[in-house]
Amino acid sequence: MSKVAVWFFENTRQVKERQFIAASEERFRALATATSDVVYSLNADWEVMRPLDGRGFLLDTQEPISGWRERNIFADDLEMANAAIKEAIAKKQIFELEHRVNRADGSTGWTFSRAVPILNAKGEITEWFGTASDITERKRTAQQRKDEQQQLQLIINMLPASVVVIRGDDLIVEMINQANLDYWHKTAAEVVGKPFLEILPDLADQPFAGQLRQVMATGEIIDVKESPVLFENADGSIRETFVDYTYQPLTDASGQRNGVLVMSFEITERVAARKLLEETNAQLARSEARFKYLIQDAPVAIGVLHGRELLIASANKMILKVWGKTRSIMGLPVAVALPEIQGQPFLQLLDEVFTSGRPYFGSEVKALLENEGQLQEIYLNFVYQPITDGGTDTTDILVVAVDVTAQVNAREELQHINEEMAAANEELATTNEELTEMQQLYQAVNRELETSASRLRMAIESTSLGTWEYDPPSGDLYWSKECREVYGIAENETPTYADFAEHIHPGDRTRVEAVIAQAMDPAGQWLLWPQLPHQAF
Repeated sequence: MSKVAVWFFENTRQVKERQFIAASEERFRALATATSDVVYSLNADWEVMRPLDGRGFLLDTQEPISGWRERNIFADDLEMANAAIKEAIAKKQIFELEHRVNRADGSTGWTFSRAVPILNAKGEITEWFGTASDITERKRTAQQRKDEQQQLQLIINMLPASVVVIRGDDLIVEMINQANLDYWHKTAAEVVGKPFLEILPDLADQPFAGQLRQVMATGEIIDVKESPVLFENADGSIRETFVDYTYQPLTDASGQRNGVLVMSFEITERVAARKLLEETNAQLARSEARFKYLIQDAPVAIGVLHGRELLIASANKMILKVWGKTRSIMGLPVAVALPEIQGQPFLQLLDEVFTSGRPYFGSEVKALLENEGQLQEIYLNFVYQPITDGGTDTTDILVVAVDVTAQVNAREELQHINEEMAAANEELATTNEELTEMQQLYQAVNRELETSASRLRMAIESTSLGTWEYDPPSGDLYWSKECREVYGIAENETPTYADFAEHIHPGDRTRVEAVIAQAMDPAGQWLLWPQLPHQAF
């Protein structure tokens, strides 16, 4: 090819490239005019940025500048952005990244940056055209929702109730608190985002899944007390529990029912205690029934106290019931609304929680609260949880309380019964000791009588003296061998009183019978036979 041809070719190529660049710049200006996003143009290695209109979002650039990255990109995101730029250049691919920027007003914002490489005929990058969309508000809204979600999670984690939110026909677990995880023996990673029956397949034959779908279909609240729940352990054994639970329908933004709020209380220990008390004491069973009635409508009381003055900002039905007050106390300082708590520890505890920012957990704390004009003694499990403004300053205190008066009274009554039984056992032990002593004395007397009887038999046998015994009520008559010989009664014969009387001489019979009758008369005199000589045949 001649030099002229080469010169012509090179000049033609340069002219086309300049024309292409001019056309690109024209399109760039048109795009910048048509969109509200920031539109920018960069050289091939991203080192120089052409003039741009920052749209009030970024600083305007009147002429090409270098060092624009350090000026526009937030310092903590610069390394991430540089890595993404390097990769896009190396792969000649579209650049896309969400990152923080230094806004024109000096604040920090968020942008979605997207840049497209412009390639020449040789496939080389000649420049980049890009846009930067202001997504600060979307990010702020998303962060706010995230913060609200975290705040909601914090609140439900503080509740003594087990709480879980379930959505859709597949019963997907959307949110769950730690109390519910502990009850299910699961972790959040094993539960969140997964179907209810996949998490707990051992509940498939129990009524819960059907009830959840029923609530979403009808909008009716399901409230069940003392429901048995059976879990299968890893070793195949069954863990039987009891719960009080409520299924509350949830709706989406359009008002369509698509979920269920589940609140439950494990009451296994309470049910077991009640059954034991019913077996041992009917009165305690009635106390258990009264306790169940007291908590039937609402097992948890919740209120919010605002500011250092502890103004009652919100109070649900149950906390008003615990306090013995109506909604007329709303907006009042708690010290004014509940004057009876002066001198009790609650106001001081609330002040310490507000100033320190640390929660307080109370267990079976006694409280004297006025109800219908009279002070009543109750016991509470409660939490005072500080709520901050996002920093370190406390703005409110969340109060969560459960009335456990019935449990405390039942336990004390059971303890009283145990003490009475212990006292009765001690008394029975004393009686047993006395009986043992009497038995030992009786055995000693029997041994003495046996010794005396043995001596008597020896004395009688040594004198060949005949003896006999007569039991008037039964008519039994016993004759010794010697007596039989005296009266001539054979040893194989059974003597009777008539036999005895026939062997008395007729001349003495009347006298002997009279003496015997006198001896058997309780008012008569006992006579010794040697004093009654008589003749026998």
